[in-house]
Amino acid sequence: MTGVAFPDLFKQGAIAGIAAGHPIIASEIGDVIQANFEAVYNLSVAQKVSHWFYQCDLNSF
Repeated sequence: MTGVAFPDLFKQGAIAGIAAGHPIIASEIGDVIQANFEAVYNLSVAQKVSHWFYQCDLNSF
């Protein structure tokens, strides 16, 4: 899995990230191709309160 993060996106203290990768699949399962794409956004609404918006996970490409 490889990804990047974007600190302070749209607001101080918020963070966003995207990641993509291919999991390791055992050969006994067969010829399976899978790609995972994920996105996350953490919005800080107060000093000790935050809300996570998670994820776009698209499998089986």
